[in-house]
Amino acid sequence: MDGKISEFAGSALYSLTYKIGYNEEKLRYILSHFREQYYKRKELDKKGKKRIISSPSKNLLKLQRLILAYISKKTLFPETFHGYKKKRSNLTNARCHLNKRVITKLDIKDFFPSVHFKKVLALFGSLGFNEQESKILSRLTTADYCLPHGFSTSPTLAALMLINLDKRLKTLFMKIGLDYTYTFFSDDITISGNKGIKTLKKLICKIFRQEGFIVNESKIKEQNFWEKQEVTGISVNEKLNVPYDYRHNLRAIVHNCITLGPRTQIDRFNSEFCLDRKLDLSLSKFRERIFGKINYIKPINRELYNQLLAYFNKINWRTNNPVSVLV
Repeated sequence: MDGKISEFAGSALYSLTYKIGYNEEKLRYILSHFREQYYKRKELDKKGKKRIISSPSKNLLKLQRLILAYISKKTLFPETFHGYKKKRSNLTNARCHLNKRVITKLDIKDFFPSVHFKKVLALFGSLGFNEQESKILSRLTTADYCLPHGFSTSPTLAALMLINLDKRLKTLFMKIGLDYTYTFFSDDITISGNKGIKTLKKLICKIFRQEGFIVNESKIKEQNFWEKQEVTGISVNEKLNVPYDYRHNLRAIVHNCITLGPRTQIDRFNSEFCLDRKLDLSLSKFRERIFGKINYIKPINRELYNQLLAYFNKINWRTNNPVSVLV
Protein backbone atom coordinates (compact mmCIF):
# COMPACT_ATOMS: atom_id res chain seq x y z
CA MET A 1 0.00 0.00 0.00
CA ASP A 2 1.89 3.06 -1.25
CA GLY A 3 -0.07 5.98 0.20
CA LYS A 4 -2.12 6.78 -2.92
CA ILE A 5 -5.89 6.67 -2.56
CA SER A 6 -6.81 6.24 -6.23
CA GLU A 7 -7.00 2.49 -5.62
CA PHE A 8 -9.88 3.04 -3.22
CA ALA A 9 -13.15 3.37 -5.07
CA GLY A 10 -15.26 6.32 -3.98
CA SER A 11 -18.23 4.05 -3.42
CA ALA A 12 -16.16 1.94 -0.99
CA LEU A 13 -15.17 5.03 0.99
CA TYR A 14 -18.77 6.16 1.14
CA SER A 15 -20.22 2.81 2.12
CA LEU A 16 -17.54 2.21 4.76
CA THR A 17 -17.94 5.61 6.42
CA TYR A 18 -21.69 5.06 6.49
CA LYS A 19 -21.26 1.70 8.23
CA ILE A 20 -18.83 2.83 10.91
CA GLY A 21 -20.16 6.38 11.33
CA TYR A 22 -17.17 8.44 10.18
CA ASN A 23 -16.66 11.44 7.89
CA GLU A 24 -15.70 10.47 4.32
CA GLU A 25 -13.37 13.42 3.70
CA LYS A 26 -11.55 12.84 6.99
CA LEU A 27 -11.11 9.19 6.12
CA ARG A 28 -9.77 10.10 2.67
CA TYR A 29 -7.24 12.47 4.27
CA ILE A 30 -6.10 9.87 6.81
CA LEU A 31 -5.54 7.33 4.05
CA SER A 32 -3.48 9.88 2.05
CA HIS A 33 -1.20 10.76 4.98
CA PHE A 34 -1.29 7.55 6.99
CA ARG A 35 2.40 6.81 7.39
CA GLU A 36 3.55 10.41 7.88
CA GLN A 37 1.07 11.67 10.46
CA TYR A 38 -1.13 9.07 12.07
CA TYR A 39 1.08 6.77 14.11
CA LYS A 40 4.54 6.87 15.63
CA ARG A 41 6.85 4.00 16.45
CA LYS A 42 8.79 3.65 19.67
CA GLU A 43 10.89 0.83 21.04
CA LEU A 44 10.33 -0.64 24.48
CA ASP A 45 12.47 -3.12 26.36
CA LYS A 46 10.25 -5.84 27.82
CA LYS A 47 12.08 -8.42 29.93
CA GLY A 48 15.19 -7.97 27.81
CA LYS A 49 13.29 -8.24 24.52
CA LYS A 50 12.81 -5.27 22.21
CA ARG A 51 9.22 -4.55 21.21
CA ILE A 52 8.07 -1.96 18.68
CA ILE A 53 4.98 -0.01 19.79
CA SER A 54 2.95 1.86 17.16
CA SER A 55 1.11 4.70 18.87
CA PRO A 56 -1.85 6.06 16.86
CA SER A 57 -2.81 9.74 16.82
CA LYS A 58 -6.06 10.81 18.46
CA ASN A 59 -7.87 10.90 15.11
CA LEU A 60 -6.67 7.44 14.10
CA LEU A 61 -7.46 6.06 17.56
CA LYS A 62 -11.02 7.38 17.30
CA LEU A 63 -11.40 5.81 13.84
CA GLN A 64 -9.99 2.48 15.00
CA ARG A 65 -12.40 2.41 17.93
CA LEU A 66 -15.31 2.90 15.53
CA ILE A 67 -14.00 0.03 13.40
CA LEU A 68 -13.62 -2.11 16.51
CA ALA A 69 -17.14 -1.33 17.70
CA TYR A 70 -18.60 -2.26 14.31
CA ILE A 71 -16.78 -5.58 13.91
CA SER A 72 -17.45 -6.49 17.55
CA LYS A 73 -21.20 -6.27 16.87
CA LYS A 74 -20.80 -8.64 13.92
CA THR A 75 -18.67 -11.20 15.75
CA LEU A 76 -19.53 -13.98 18.17
CA PHE A 77 -16.49 -15.26 20.02
CA PRO A 78 -16.33 -18.84 21.38
CA GLU A 79 -16.92 -19.39 25.10
CA THR A 80 -13.26 -20.39 25.43
CA PHE A 81 -12.12 -16.80 24.69
CA HIS A 82 -11.59 -14.62 27.77
CA GLY A 83 -9.38 -11.77 26.56
CA TYR A 84 -10.74 -8.43 25.33
CA LYS A 85 -14.39 -9.42 25.79
CA LYS A 86 -17.09 -7.79 27.88
CA LYS A 87 -17.75 -9.61 31.15
CA ARG A 88 -14.62 -11.69 30.58
CA SER A 89 -11.25 -11.20 32.24
CA ASN A 90 -8.17 -12.94 33.61
CA LEU A 91 -10.41 -13.88 36.57
CA THR A 92 -13.04 -15.68 34.45
CA ASN A 93 -10.19 -17.33 32.56
CA ALA A 94 -8.57 -18.60 35.76
CA ARG A 95 -11.89 -19.83 37.19
CA CYS A 96 -12.17 -22.37 34.34
CA HIS A 97 -9.04 -24.12 35.65
CA LEU A 98 -9.80 -24.17 39.37
CA ASN A 99 -8.96 -27.41 41.21
CA LYS A 100 -7.53 -29.29 38.21
CA ARG A 101 -4.92 -32.03 38.60
CA VAL A 102 -2.68 -30.79 35.80
CA ILE A 103 -2.52 -27.39 34.15
CA THR A 104 -0.48 -26.79 31.00
CA LYS A 105 0.29 -23.26 29.81
CA LEU A 106 1.36 -22.32 26.28
CA ASP A 107 1.92 -19.01 24.56
CA ILE A 108 2.17 -17.94 20.94
CA LYS A 109 5.46 -16.51 19.75
CA ASP A 110 5.22 -12.97 18.30
CA PHE A 111 1.42 -13.13 18.32
CA PHE A 112 0.49 -9.81 16.70
CA PRO A 113 3.35 -9.71 14.15
CA SER A 114 2.36 -13.26 13.10
CA VAL A 115 -0.85 -11.84 11.63
CA HIS A 116 0.16 -10.42 8.25
CA PHE A 117 -1.68 -7.96 6.01
CA LYS A 118 -3.09 -10.65 3.69
CA LYS A 119 -4.63 -12.48 6.66
CA VAL A 120 -6.24 -9.27 7.90
CA LEU A 121 -7.54 -8.58 4.39
CA ALA A 122 -9.10 -12.05 4.21
CA LEU A 123 -10.55 -11.64 7.70
CA PHE A 124 -12.41 -8.44 6.81
CA GLY A 125 -13.72 -10.19 3.71
CA SER A 126 -15.06 -13.02 5.87
CA LEU A 127 -16.85 -10.43 8.01
CA GLY A 128 -18.90 -9.26 5.03
CA PHE A 129 -16.85 -6.31 3.70
CA ASN A 130 -16.25 -6.10 -0.04
CA GLU A 131 -12.73 -6.13 -1.50
CA GLN A 132 -12.23 -2.36 -1.52
CA GLU A 133 -13.66 -1.90 1.98
CA SER A 134 -11.41 -4.71 3.24
CA LYS A 135 -8.35 -3.01 1.73
CA ILE A 136 -9.20 0.26 3.47
CA LEU A 137 -9.81 -1.42 6.82
CA SER A 138 -6.62 -3.49 6.52
CA ARG A 139 -4.66 -0.34 5.73
CA LEU A 140 -6.03 1.38 8.84
CA THR A 141 -5.37 -1.51 11.23
CA THR A 142 -1.89 -2.71 10.19
CA ALA A 143 1.61 -1.25 10.27
CA ASP A 144 4.60 -2.71 8.44
CA TYR A 145 2.19 -5.23 6.87
CA CYS A 146 1.14 -6.87 10.14
CA LEU A 147 -0.88 -6.23 13.29
CA PRO A 148 1.16 -3.86 15.46
CA HIS A 149 1.39 -3.56 19.21
CA GLY A 150 -0.33 -0.31 20.21
CA PHE A 151 -3.34 -0.27 17.87
CA SER A 152 -6.64 -0.78 19.74
CA THR A 153 -7.87 -3.04 16.93
CA SER A 154 -4.96 -5.51 17.12
CA PRO A 155 -6.13 -7.66 20.08
CA THR A 156 -9.61 -8.31 18.65
CA LEU A 157 -8.36 -8.93 15.10
CA ALA A 158 -5.69 -11.31 16.39
CA ALA A 159 -8.27 -13.14 18.53
CA LEU A 160 -10.53 -13.58 15.49
CA MET A 161 -7.63 -15.39 13.81
CA LEU A 162 -7.79 -18.02 16.57
CA ILE A 163 -11.39 -19.10 16.02
CA ASN A 164 -10.51 -21.90 13.62
CA LEU A 165 -7.74 -23.00 15.98
CA ASP A 166 -10.33 -23.18 18.75
CA LYS A 167 -12.51 -25.46 16.60
CA ARG A 168 -9.59 -27.76 15.84
CA LEU A 169 -8.60 -28.10 19.51
CA LYS A 170 -12.20 -28.89 20.42
CA THR A 171 -12.36 -31.59 17.72
CA LEU A 172 -9.03 -33.05 18.85
CA PHE A 173 -10.08 -33.43 22.49
CA MET A 174 -13.45 -34.87 21.50
CA LYS A 175 -11.76 -37.48 19.27
CA ILE A 176 -9.37 -38.70 21.95
CA GLY A 177 -12.18 -38.77 24.51
CA LEU A 178 -10.34 -36.88 27.27
CA ASP A 179 -12.05 -34.27 29.41
CA TYR A 180 -9.77 -31.27 28.89
CA THR A 181 -10.67 -27.66 29.59
CA TYR A 182 -8.89 -25.09 27.46
CA THR A 183 -9.10 -21.30 27.27
CA PHE A 184 -7.57 -18.44 25.30
CA PHE A 185 -6.48 -15.17 26.90
CA SER A 186 -4.89 -13.25 24.04
CA ASP A 187 -1.71 -15.22 23.23
CA ASP A 188 -1.87 -17.28 26.46
CA ILE A 189 -3.50 -20.70 26.08
CA THR A 190 -4.27 -22.83 29.13
CA ILE A 191 -5.20 -26.52 29.01
CA SER A 192 -6.22 -28.41 32.17
CA GLY A 193 -7.56 -31.82 33.10
CA ASN A 194 -6.79 -35.05 34.91
CA LYS A 195 -3.52 -35.52 33.02
CA GLY A 196 -0.99 -33.47 31.10
CA ILE A 197 -0.64 -33.10 27.33
CA LYS A 198 2.86 -34.55 26.87
CA THR A 199 1.66 -37.16 24.37
CA LEU A 200 -0.29 -34.50 22.48
CA LYS A 201 2.27 -31.70 22.56
CA LYS A 202 3.73 -32.29 19.08
CA LEU A 203 0.28 -32.59 17.52
CA ILE A 204 -0.99 -29.44 19.23
CA CYS A 205 2.08 -27.47 18.13
CA LYS A 206 1.55 -28.77 14.57
CA ILE A 207 -2.07 -27.54 14.60
CA PHE A 208 -0.86 -24.10 15.69
CA ARG A 209 1.71 -24.02 12.86
CA GLN A 210 -0.93 -25.01 10.31
CA GLU A 211 -3.00 -22.05 11.49
CA GLY A 212 -0.03 -19.71 11.06
CA PHE A 213 1.18 -19.48 14.66
CA ILE A 214 4.26 -20.77 16.46
CA VAL A 215 4.07 -22.03 20.05
CA ASN A 216 6.99 -21.10 22.30
CA GLU A 217 7.86 -24.73 23.00
CA SER A 218 10.60 -23.80 25.47
CA LYS A 219 7.99 -21.95 27.55
CA ILE A 220 5.40 -24.75 27.73
CA LYS A 221 4.84 -25.17 31.46
CA GLU A 222 3.06 -27.99 33.25
CA GLN A 223 1.79 -27.47 36.82
CA ASN A 224 0.60 -30.42 38.92
CA PHE A 225 -1.95 -30.12 41.73
CA TRP A 226 0.72 -30.50 44.43
CA GLU A 227 2.63 -27.53 43.00
CA LYS A 228 1.80 -23.83 42.84
CA GLN A 229 -0.74 -23.44 40.04
CA GLU A 230 -1.32 -20.01 38.52
CA VAL A 231 -3.41 -19.02 35.50
CA THR A 232 -3.26 -15.49 34.09
CA GLY A 233 -1.78 -14.20 37.35
CA ILE A 234 -4.26 -15.89 39.72
CA SER A 235 -3.70 -18.87 42.02
CA VAL A 236 -6.11 -21.74 41.26
CA ASN A 237 -4.99 -24.62 43.51
CA GLU A 238 -7.96 -24.84 45.90
CA LYS A 239 -9.60 -21.47 45.56
CA LEU A 240 -9.06 -18.36 43.49
CA ASN A 241 -6.52 -16.11 45.15
CA VAL A 242 -3.85 -13.52 44.49
CA PRO A 243 -0.42 -15.20 44.23
CA TYR A 244 1.58 -15.32 47.46
CA ASP A 245 4.43 -13.08 46.24
CA TYR A 246 1.96 -10.38 45.18
CA ARG A 247 0.16 -10.50 48.55
CA HIS A 248 3.35 -10.63 50.59
CA ASN A 249 5.14 -7.80 48.75
CA LEU A 250 2.13 -5.49 48.71
CA ARG A 251 1.38 -6.11 52.40
CA ALA A 252 5.02 -5.34 53.28
CA ILE A 253 5.05 -2.10 51.26
CA VAL A 254 1.79 -0.89 52.86
CA HIS A 255 3.13 -1.80 56.32
CA ASN A 256 6.37 0.11 55.68
CA CYS A 257 4.48 3.11 54.31
CA ILE A 258 2.71 3.31 57.65
CA THR A 259 5.72 2.71 59.89
CA LEU A 260 8.56 4.28 57.87
CA GLY A 261 6.74 6.74 55.61
CA PRO A 262 5.63 6.32 51.98
CA ARG A 263 8.67 7.93 50.34
CA THR A 264 10.90 5.18 51.69
CA GLN A 265 8.98 2.54 49.69
CA ILE A 266 9.12 3.87 46.13
CA ASP A 267 12.34 2.01 45.32
CA ARG A 268 10.98 -1.20 46.82
CA PHE A 269 7.78 -0.83 44.78
CA ASN A 270 9.89 -0.47 41.63
CA SER A 271 11.88 -3.56 42.59
CA GLU A 272 8.85 -5.75 43.32
CA PHE A 273 6.26 -4.60 40.76
CA CYS A 274 8.06 -2.85 37.89
CA LEU A 275 10.31 -5.60 36.56
CA ASP A 276 10.61 -4.17 33.04
CA ARG A 277 11.66 -0.64 33.91
CA LYS A 278 12.16 1.65 36.86
CA LEU A 279 9.44 4.27 37.24
CA ASP A 280 10.27 7.76 38.43
CA LEU A 281 7.24 8.09 40.69
CA SER A 282 6.06 11.18 42.50
CA LEU A 283 4.34 10.60 45.83
CA SER A 284 0.89 11.13 44.25
CA LYS A 285 1.66 8.69 41.44
CA PHE A 286 3.02 6.19 43.96
CA ARG A 287 -0.23 6.48 45.92
CA GLU A 288 -2.24 5.81 42.74
CA ARG A 289 -0.11 2.76 41.96
CA ILE A 290 -0.52 1.29 45.44
CA PHE A 291 -4.26 1.89 45.36
CA GLY A 292 -4.43 0.22 41.93
CA LYS A 293 -2.57 -2.84 43.22
CA ILE A 294 -4.99 -3.11 46.15
CA ASN A 295 -8.02 -2.58 43.92
CA TYR A 296 -6.85 -5.43 41.65
CA ILE A 297 -7.39 -7.80 44.60
CA LYS A 298 -11.04 -6.80 45.12
CA PRO A 299 -12.82 -9.28 42.78
CA ILE A 300 -10.42 -12.08 43.71
CA ASN A 301 -10.14 -11.91 47.51
CA ARG A 302 -12.56 -9.45 49.10
CA GLU A 303 -11.36 -10.12 52.66
CA LEU A 304 -7.75 -9.32 51.82
CA TYR A 305 -8.86 -6.28 49.82
CA ASN A 306 -10.82 -4.87 52.78
CA GLN A 307 -7.88 -5.45 55.12
CA LEU A 308 -5.30 -3.79 52.87
CA LEU A 309 -7.61 -0.88 52.04
CA ALA A 310 -8.14 -0.20 55.74
CA TYR A 311 -4.37 -0.02 56.29
CA PHE A 312 -3.87 2.00 53.11
CA ASN A 313 -6.22 4.64 54.54
CA LYS A 314 -3.95 4.95 57.59
CA ILE A 315 -0.91 6.00 55.55
CA ASN A 316 0.12 9.62 56.09
CA TRP A 317 0.63 10.83 52.51
CA ARG A 318 1.11 14.52 53.33
CA THR A 319 4.39 14.13 55.17
CA ASN A 320 7.00 11.44 55.53
CA ASN A 321 6.26 10.96 59.22
CA PRO A 322 5.46 7.34 60.02
CA VAL A 323 2.38 6.32 61.97
CA SER A 324 2.62 3.83 64.83
CA VAL A 325 0.25 1.24 63.40
CA LEU A 326 1.25 -2.31 62.49
CA VAL A 327 -0.23 -4.43 59.71
